Amino acid sequence: MTFASVTDALRRYEAELDRIGFRNDFADGLTPQELDAIEAEAGFRFSQDVRAVWAWRGGTSVPSGQRTSQASTIVPYGSFPPLPGAIRSGKGAADAAAELEQIEFDEMNLVMLCSTMQDPFLIDSTDPDAPDSPTLRTVWGEGIFTIPWITVTERIELWITAVETGAWYVDTEGWLKQHNSLLSEEQLVLLGPPGG
Repeated sequence: MTFASVTDALRRYEAELDRIGFRNDFADGLTPQELDAIEAEAGFRFSQDVRAVWAWRGGTSVPSGQRTSQASTIVPYGSFPPLPGAIRSGKGAADAAAELEQIEFDEMNLVMLCSTMQDPFLIDSTDPDAPDSPTLRTVWGEGIFTIPWITVTERIELWITAVETGAWYVDTEGWLKQHNSLLSEEQLVLLGPPGG
């Protein structure tokens, strides 16, 4: 169920981005065999949501270490990492949270959905058989927060709404940007403050 719902939401989101003239440089989605190989290397099972996101697109094709380009962002100011990098970043976020004595996150299998400058979002893949994976937000230096519980599909639906309403737009240089004034207080909490 969630694989299909996440895939459908991502396709509709990409169509909205196309409509407003945003062009990404994402790699092709991963095959089931590629996902299986990365999963084996990661040492934990991926939820259907994680598999759906990186089967849709493989993350930015910008080589590691190069500056983020406009086309490598999936949300305003937030890059879309290739899956191996997303796993490393998720592990780093869990380790950092544990150092802040948030021990409940130490054993979690987290995968970074998008790396924003301020508040990266994570997919919790700890229970790969759960019907929906929750998303969490990490604030560097402050730990991980269970923002109002929201699934991956619900998060992408918020992205679609942000584009449809004009709250997310493409600037003259091709960057995806955010108009805070066009978002409700609840949307700002769920979407997170923009970096920049």
